[in-house]
Amino acid sequence: MKITVSGSDYLVSDDEYVADDGNFHYGYVLDAPVMTLGATRGGYANFRSGFVVLENRPLDNTHPFGSSRYTTMVASPSTTYAFVLKTTLTGYDWITGVLVIENITEESLRFTMYPYEYTTSPVSTVSDQDGNTVTAPWVYGAVTNFNNLVQTGSTTFQNPTDLTTGLSFKEDGGVETMSSISTSSFTVATYSDGQPTLSSSTAKTLEDFFDYVATSLSLTVTSANTAKATGASSLAVKIRQTQPFPLVEIASSVAESFNHQFYIGPNTADSNRTTLFLIDRANNPASFVTFEEDEIVDASFKIGFPVGGISATYKVTEIQTNKVTEYDEFVRVENKPIGSEFEVNAYADSYADRSQVSTLLTAIKNTDIKASASVTMPDIQTSYNLGDRFKFGREIDFVNCDMIARSITYNFQNKTTTLSGDANLSAYIRTF
Repeated sequence: MKITVSGSDYLVSDDEYVADDGNFHYGYVLDAPVMTLGATRGGYANFRSGFVVLENRPLDNTHPFGSSRYTTMVASPSTTYAFVLKTTLTGYDWITGVLVIENITEESLRFTMYPYEYTTSPVSTVSDQDGNTVTAPWVYGAVTNFNNLVQTGSTTFQNPTDLTTGLSFKEDGGVETMSSISTSSFTVATYSDGQPTLSSSTAKTLEDFFDYVATSLSLTVTSANTAKATGASSLAVKIRQTQPFPLVEIASSVAESFNHQFYIGPNTADSNRTTLFLIDRANNPASFVTFEEDEIVDASFKIGFPVGGISATYKVTEIQTNKVTEYDEFVRVENKPIGSEFEVNAYADSYADRSQVSTLLTAIKNTDIKASASVTMPDIQTSYNLGDRFKFGREIDFVNCDMIARSITYNFQNKTTTLSGDANLSAYIRTF
């Protein structure tokens, strides 16, 4: 692990060693971290916060928090320290983030590890016609009758689409001429303080959206890896965002509603370039890894409480008798008469979108009704990824398991890797 303190880098590990690049790592780590890559919210999988414990050596100048750095740390306990975690297997920056001191004892320093977060948001602010600073909404896809427009002048409005073509403006349901359009605003020929709406004919797909996310986050690779989400190019997405949430949070909700998952990390097959990986949770890879029973450290299986149904509600905006009207469209797919109910967002805005929403809810249901499983394997297994398929049998549990990984826990203390996900289970039949 590399820790940056006062502009200098310090290399530490749980064992002293010289890395391949010739740099010496001091064995100051008492308790190595346990880090889980999995869903933190919705469909976004990121590393969750963990902790690391270092020896407390305030008089040791080779220690990250030795000498005067110890005094500074104690005097400013809210200071954050950048860290980079890599293993001898990876050789590249694997997990990055910041450390915050949590506890100090005579023997040790305990730090909480917060992985890097992306804070970019497509929603900004704008001055309205009265000079007030207000939220500038953002829309994506072929939205119909978007009615949360911000008026910035007598005939000028903020452009929530970032587009300059394919737009249509209406006042009280009547089409008005758009005399000029830029990516940030548009002007109409006349406007009489009626109910304004904006529609876009530029259709966007789920794949388009995650390409947009990769570009907006300034990732090294500016298009999403869809090897495990081959249907993303045929799913229409319509996003109306009026609150200033980070883009990854919006994307997390979108992924969840489309029965997808995504994570951001180095692509070992592409020179370790930072890549957004999109995964269809309905994807069942043809290839899989088989674990022999004597390799497995531990395994567990959970059937769970039955799913009753999955539902979504979205708003439809229509023009009726020269008035803008809104109503809620409710869609639900049932699994069992009695069971847990789950609700997701729907990125749709017309009655005609019900068909796609229903199909997506069915896909979510078909995944969520599966059993869940976990299997722990020896060593830190960096070649396993989310969305990969694994098969194994457990005579001791009388279970065969066919699992898709949804989260991966790297236990650097015990040197193990735990894969968890949804699974198809069958009875283990011993053959002689």
